[in-house]
Formats: sequence, structure tokens, C-alpha cells
Amino acid sequence: MLYESQKMMEIGNGSEAKRNMDMVCHSLRCMARGGIHDHIGGGFHRYSVDECWHVPHFEKMLYDQGQLANVYLDTFTITKDTLYSSMARDILDYLMREMIGVEGEIYSAEDADSAEYEGATIKKEGAFYVWTSEEVEEIIGDFANLFKDHYYVKSSGNCDLSRMSDPHNEFKGKNVLFEKKDASSMASKLGMAVDEYSRILGVCRERLFKVRLNRPKPHLDDKVIVSWNGLAISSFARASQILKAEPKDTKYYFPVVGRDPNEYLEVANKATRFIMNKLYDVQTKRLRHSFRNGPSKAPGFLDDYAFLISGLLDLYEYGGRTDWLSWAIDLQATQAR
Repeated sequence: MLYESQKMMEIGNGSEAKRNMDMVCHSLRCMARGGIHDHIGGGFHRYSVDECWHVPHFEKMLYDQGQLANVYLDTFTITKDTLYSSMARDILDYLMREMIGVEGEIYSAEDADSAEYEGATIKKEGAFYVWTSEEVEEIIGDFANLFKDHYYVKSSGNCDLSRMSDPHNEFKGKNVLFEKKDASSMASKLGMAVDEYSRILGVCRERLFKVRLNRPKPHLDDKVIVSWNGLAISSFARASQILKAEPKDTKYYFPVVGRDPNEYLEVANKATRFIMNKLYDVQTKRLRHSFRNGPSKAPGFLDDYAFLISGLLDLYEYGGRTDWLSWAIDLQATQAR
């Protein structure tokens, strides 16, 4: 719909273009504020089980991160609203923190389930991500009430916005962080400057993040899939230039790092080199589908070629390296055979 909006604008249908764009922005804002977004560690969970974007299936997939980062980047380009550029950074910073191997390869996923505590034999959905009201109060301290109001944290648990949110009472007494109102509205209610309010929220999120590091982590699927890496390569490459259009006074709050956009380009280049070195046969000019302790026996599929080629073209366009363009041309020739 984002790209349909641009088409409508090009053919002079401004009212339809605005209507489509408003729907896109509304959806992206709701996703950013919802529990489907990991407010503490960044990135997005796989899908929401309710109509509110509140309670997710907690698995995190690389293909979601790559596609969403690109949509947030494009929406920032059109609107110039730094909410969208910040969300793109949020996703990419999460990937850099949690999902990239020592040779630059980008892993596939993090599981939804994990143990509630060290030594527990049973894993539970979302255990790594949910909080009790008491935990929030103990960890955050002085700002606990502000944080709880902002993220709809309740003693009884907050998975009550829809009958679909928690039909089996799995999250009774637990809270999935969810912004019912935006920071500007909440800051105004308290008579605070929005920058100071946002800074405090960032401090609180970082405190929870540090405590969360001590919880048993969800299993990391360290398989490297070419097509999913292609999607991520595209978003990292594009971010390296698009984010340079952010105003110089843009402020970043945890878990967003606020790094130099050029760092994203190097991530894209390293991931691409890994695929070329490990999953590409220079003699046959064919790809393998995936890598884990060595290349898979499965050959590259159509989506592996298509998404990697797309990523390579973005690397060429936003990074200027003609060798990646040449490889994209070779892969397209193989795909067309």
C-alpha cells in the first residue's frame, strides 16, 4: 500500500494517495507501539495473536526484520518523520546485537520459548520477554510509575485488551509491554518536555535490558539462509544512505544506538562476502540454499536468487561497488537459465 500510494501520487490522484499513506503510517505506528515490537531489545516478533498488535507469537524471524526495516526506511523517506527512521535503526541495531556471526553471516531466528529460570526443564512461550509489575518496580525504582503508565503494566497482568490476547490464561499476572498512548501525549499529561520523557523511558528500558540478559535466552537458530540474508543486506545497505537524511539534532533512546549509518553498509558488505565465499560456486555460478556447519545439500531456490540479487543491487546503488553489480548480473543469468 505504501508503494501504491506513490503510484497514486504520480498519476495525480492525491486524495487516494493520502488515504493509502495514512493507513500505512497508522499501521506502522501501531506496530511500533504494540507488543509485537520488542521495546527492550529491539526488533519485531513474528505476528500478533490479537487484533491490537499486543500479544505476539514471540519468535523473531530474520525475514520480518529485513522487510520491516525497508518499509520503515521508505516511510521515513516520504514523511521525514524520525519515528520511522528510529524504528529502522531499532531493527538493524537488534540484528547487529543478537543475530550476526563472527564472519558477518546473519542468523535466521530466535525461538519463542525459553526457560523461566536457570535449570527449568519446561520452556514457556514469551518467558524471556514478559514482566510482572513487581519486577518492573524493583528494577526501575524511581521512574516505575511513569514506566508502568506508559507501557500499560498492571499487577494483574495486561494481556486483556482482546479475548484473543490470552485465551488460555498463559500470561496471568504477566505484562507484554504495550504503549497505549504515544510519548508526546503522555509527556503532555505530566507537564514534561517530550525529550526528557523519552530519555527517562530509554533509561528504564536499558535497566530492564540488563536484567533480562541474566534470563535463559531463547534458542538461536544459527542457520544462514541466502534469501533472508538478501532481505537484510538490502535494508542495511539502504539504511547507510537514507538515514543520513535524519536531522542533525535527532535524539536516540535505548535500545536504538544512534550509530553512524556507514556502519550499516559494512554489515551488508560482510554478509554478502560470507555468502559469496561459503554458498556460491564460482565454476557453476550457482548458490546453495543455506549454511550451518557447512553448506546445505539443497541448491539455491528462486527466492534465494531473487532476494540476494535485490540486495546486491541495493548494495551497488547505495554503496557504489561495481563488483556486487557484476555478481548480481551473473546470478540473474543463472536464474534465467
